[in-house]
Amino acid sequence: NKQSYFFQRSMINSEISCFTCCLENKLLITSTNQSLIQFWDYTTTDLLPVAFQSTIRKLKTLTLVYDFVVNSKKSTRKFKLILTGDDEHQRVCIQILQYSHQNQALQLLHKQISDWEITHFNPITPLESSKGFISMGTRNLRIWRLNRLSENYVLQGSNLNVSNDFYTNPSI
Repeated sequence: NKQSYFFQRSMINSEISCFTCCLENKLLITSTNQSLIQFWDYTTTDLLPVAFQSTIRKLKTLTLVYDFVVNSKKSTRKFKLILTGDDEHQRVCIQILQYSHQNQALQLLHKQISDWEITHFNPITPLESSKGFISMGTRNLRIWRLNRLSENYVLQGSNLNVSNDFYTNPSI
């Protein structure tokens, strides 16, 4: 029941806009209001030398998704970060970053503009990204799937139709 504080000198004029935790690696991942992604060791409250400056101007969601990697020696977990928010032209933008534990770095895998507002973005199954994602906006639900085509990634989305009867007749 001990309270901890995470503080860095350069964050004096920055606010935390989003955060997520990676319990397995003992990481707290934060984004500032200037869309700087930073990693903290939550057991020591130390700022780690992993950072990524996103081109998203107003970050709305920061989602962590695990990937299982199975090889002949052992299975390990990698993870991706999914960022959503508004870009410099006020368009909804989605960025997918891959975290490399070996290099202690984030790499941009995919960036995409969406015609749909996104207020929430989560994996369908929290344990792996291969099952896809679901996003929610003010008046939309969408299913997303990240596919790899040779060296590139493609994020495909489709609408989930929700009946208007639900809103006009709550007894349904």
